[in-house]
Amino acid sequence: LKALGNRPNIAVVFVQHLDSQSKPVLSRILPRSTSLRLVEVTEQTTVTTNTVYLCPPQALLKIHQGRLSIVSEGNDSRRSAPIDHFFHSISESEGERGVGIILSGAGSDGTLGLKSISDSGGVTFAQEPASARFDSMPRNAATTGVADHILPPAEIAKELLDYTQFMESFVSRHNTLSLIANIQQAIPEIAEQLLQATNHNFQHYKTSTLGRRIARRMQVLRIASVREYVERLKRDLEESHNLFRDLLIGVTAFFRDPESFQYLSDEVLPRLFAKRQPDDPVRIWVAGCATGEEAFSIAILCQEYLDRIGRAGAGPGVDVDENEVRTPAVSQPSFQVFASDIDEQALATAREGIYPVGIAENVSPERLQRFFVQKGKRFHVKQSLREKVLFSCHNLISDPPFSRLDLISCRNLLIYLGPHLQKKLVPLFHYALRPNGFLFLGPSESMSSHGELFGSLDAKHRISQRKGTAIARNAPLATRSAGSVVRTPGASTLDDDKTDIVQIMQRIVLDEFAPKTVVVDEAGQIVCSSAETEKYLSIGEGA
Repeated sequence: LKALGNRPNIAVVFVQHLDSQSKPVLSRILPRSTSLRLVEVTEQTTVTTNTVYLCPPQALLKIHQGRLSIVSEGNDSRRSAPIDHFFHSISESEGERGVGIILSGAGSDGTLGLKSISDSGGVTFAQEPASARFDSMPRNAATTGVADHILPPAEIAKELLDYTQFMESFVSRHNTLSLIANIQQAIPEIAEQLLQATNHNFQHYKTSTLGRRIARRMQVLRIASVREYVERLKRDLEESHNLFRDLLIGVTAFFRDPESFQYLSDEVLPRLFAKRQPDDPVRIWVAGCATGEEAFSIAILCQEYLDRIGRAGAGPGVDVDENEVRTPAVSQPSFQVFASDIDEQALATAREGIYPVGIAENVSPERLQRFFVQKGKRFHVKQSLREKVLFSCHNLISDPPFSRLDLISCRNLLIYLGPHLQKKLVPLFHYALRPNGFLFLGPSESMSSHGELFGSLDAKHRISQRKGTAIARNAPLATRSAGSVVRTPGASTLDDDKTDIVQIMQRIVLDEFAPKTVVVDEAGQIVCSSAETEKYLSIGEGA
């Protein structure tokens, strides 16, 4: 605070992670370090620059429209993560103007909040753990990759002042729309650099999303010119990976949009498990799973449903009533959740199944008791539930999809993809699902433009159901000719002179009513395929 000087032209808010036995000392020691005005927030307060605001101990603070206020409601679990709570408030209220800083402290409070600030376009800092008296909070923020800068406190202050001055000139120099337009012109070049550095192609992601994330990286690095940033990418492999991670929109939470998850439990799961045989598990794919919260949420719903109908044995963390009559184990249905993402770092967190205490805001005490074990300031997913979820690195765009699925959950991902990728992915989902399987999307996504493949089960909760694969019966038969079978060069072909009416009839029937098919030889080379497989695959140039 001393390094900020007397007129930093910013407002500073201190939120401490204190237990009920600790006594606040900031109001006594801070006057020795700064001449800035100190205000303890006890009622709604308008934020002004060059002022330091102190959050009372055991209180939840929020900011909205430039005003700080104390949140009266909140259970004990929410109050155990006051820093996360305030950082989430900053991300919602301030967007790209927000700054989050994690200093010395015990536990992991603040890490989730820093991530939300970053996802909203703000900048994030963590104290260099070696310089902290209690290093677990800044170390957790540093190791999870949510901090843009990891520095000693005095250097944080200097970087913050430089960033503030840069942003003032940056905003005055650039109109937001013109900046994004300039960035969008450079996207092909930037996407090519990312492809070379990470082997992931962002060319067809939604340009507005790419523009915002590139602009954030420019601000973090204090680079005012788009051309200068492109050149930085070319010579700095680390920055290519930093941008790559920024583009992985990992905003996730347990039971996000709880009403939709409740509908999934009440209306979809009964259909999935109906008449299910023990040797035919329900197969679920969570695409773009990030750090695993959504995958575990769905696994919890499945286990709860099985427990509720009395057909499962002792599920993960379930207290068994010895007097309760249960169906013999041989008749127990089962399920398997496949969860995938391209972010290896996020997948490492998911596989550990260890989450900060702040998840209690979204997970009920009953579920925490049944499916988690609390160890210190963290909740560990019980092993019996973890065994139901298989995490894997998988590129939704370029890797083959999972198959024979009953449910696909792909929430809040399609909105970040351009029309080209959406048009490619939706048929893949259709292919991967079993007949009458379900697709679970985010609140801003729908299948309304893909009515030939999916019908709406519930529009409010964005749950669609797979339609049959047969082509419309009124399709003109004249279009189904020998030319509708695509062959690769060198593959064996029918002698057209010897083709008879039976072969033509068989081909028409296959094209009209059979699933799309590709025949490969023992070397994996395509021999031939049925019509319209281009919805599901494409042959690269030179093939």
